[in-house]
Parts: sequence; C-alpha cells; structure tokens
Amino acid sequence: MLKAVSVDQPLPERVAPPTAVKSSSWLRRQKAPAVSPTTKPPVSVDVRLDDASFRSETEFGLFETVRGRCVVVEVEVR
Repeated sequence: MLKAVSVDQPLPERVAPPTAVKSSSWLRRQKAPAVSPTTKPPVSVDVRLDDASFRSETEFGLFETVRGRCVVVEVEVR
C-alpha cells in the first residue's frame, strides 16, 4: 500500500543557463566560387521538370499511353 507523502520544503531555485548567440545555417550565405567568363567549371548540372509519355501495347494490340511529370538531370563532365 502506498502512502501519500507531503514535502514541506520548497524546491531549490533554478539558475537559468546563459543564452548563447546561435547562428542559423538557413541565414548563412556561402559565396559561390569566382569563375572567370573564359573558363568553365569541369562539371555542369542542369535540372528541369518535364512531361514524360510512356506508350505500351496491350495484349489486344491496342496502344496505351501513360503521361506524367519527371525530373530531368543532365550532367556534363569535361
């Protein structure tokens, strides 16, 4: 059997930790490396959203087309 115990002593006072200045990675902006207009970087990436169509033939000889959106990634390495 449990007994209810009352505590008459007050809790010790809490000390708030000092607030530190936090820097958010969302606010930091990194500078892009400087590239002269005559030299191109060794790798270039192009990303775009495009429509894609897939056509297949059913067992009855009919063509069925399925359309959707796709992400196209082109990577060019020199």
